[in-house]
Amino acid sequence: MKDFDFLLEEESSDMNCQICSYENNDYLKTVVAFANTNGGKLLFGLDERKREIIGIDDDSLFKVMDTISKSISNYCELEVLINIYVRNYKNKYLT
Repeated sequence: MKDFDFLLEEESSDMNCQICSYENNDYLKTVVAFANTNGGKLLFGLDERKREIIGIDDDSLFKVMDTISKSISNYCELEVLINIYVRNYKNKYLT
């Protein structure tokens, strides 16, 4: 199993997991796609190319979560239910 494959184990035809960067707004299109289907999970703090967990700095974790939440609210015309969870894996934060 690769470094973060365990995070994708819940992926199925009904639940899509997408690895995203919080440093740009490219994930917002995925949010709209999820809103138009059965939903899904966005995973932040992963490097898909290197397949490793890079984490989100402890100092910026809540700022990143707030930015993601506000970006989704501002981008989507319809109300989208947002649940943000934080997972600590080997002292690296993922959201």
